[in-house]
Amino acid sequence: MKLGKPPIVEAWIGFIFNSNTSKKEWDIKAAEIFFDRYKEAMPVREAVHNLELQVREVSRHMRPEVIGEQQTLLSIRAHTVTQDRWLQLADDRLVYNLVLPGRPAFQILLEEAFEKLDGYVDVFSPQSVKNSELHYVDIIEIPCNAGEALALKDYFHLTTDLSEDPFGKTVYFETQFVLEAEPRPDTLQVRLQSLPDSSPTCLRVRIDWHRICANIDSLEHSVIRARMNAAHEHLRKCFRASVTDQTWKLFEPEHGDGDDPV
Repeated sequence: MKLGKPPIVEAWIGFIFNSNTSKKEWDIKAAEIFFDRYKEAMPVREAVHNLELQVREVSRHMRPEVIGEQQTLLSIRAHTVTQDRWLQLADDRLVYNLVLPGRPAFQILLEEAFEKLDGYVDVFSPQSVKNSELHYVDIIEIPCNAGEALALKDYFHLTTDLSEDPFGKTVYFETQFVLEAEPRPDTLQVRLQSLPDSSPTCLRVRIDWHRICANIDSLEHSVIRARMNAAHEHLRKCFRASVTDQTWKLFEPEHGDGDDPV
């Protein structure tokens, strides 16, 4: 079913790799070779380094003397000028994000992620994709009257209500699950939480869906695609089961068109 107002705001696909003896050494030079492939589409780059200092104590009343330092690249990322697409790289890991509120359709995300996967393989020559990941972020806005106490059970099947007596008034909530998924040992992680920018007339809730496809052990698109398609369908079913009919109506299911995201 298509949604006229889908709650999805971000989607990403990640790959974790099995490396081999011919893997290119992980450093800033190798990372730059990879990112240069996408420099026109993603001209903005940011790097995260870890700096370790070797020090020697010289006096109890003086600061230690720095006698050496080592800087290690942890990760590097690039994004479009409009920040709607992000590419992130770490040692043996690649992540591709779409930030398109309401419209990050799965097939678009998957095809663009495969393009980045092929670029990674060309540069780093991994043995295989060990695991793949599919992550969706939903933001749900529930209208309410100022001062009205909402019953969460009327909107979600992922959490519960605590009575104001004796617990007190709920000002924030967060619920998290880690679940087994098929085929084993795949896992599903779900986190639901209220957002601090909620207002007296609108409760804003975020749901993160994280599906891990384990033991892929292949670089073939067909093998990875089959697992990712199954993960996407699983998340669609879980999303629908996580909200009540009252919440579902907020997404205008009768007015949607195009590919149906989570």
